[in-house]
Amino acid sequence: MLRTIITIGLILSTIVFSAHAGSTTCMCDLPIIPVCGLDGTTYRNRCFMDCHDIKLDHYGVC
Repeated sequence: MLRTIITIGLILSTIVFSAHAGSTTCMCDLPIIPVCGLDGTTYRNRCFMDCHDIKLDHYGVC
């Protein structure tokens, strides 16, 4: 019985951790002022890039 409770607890904690690990919540405005991050991705604006913790390469599309 104890083994079952521990197993269920581990499964639930894994599910909760996985749900939070891939989510990034950004509170950014909508103006589209493209910026290119050092990762080679074009972001909608500087706020979205900063939210993903990426450094700026240059303004404009990549």
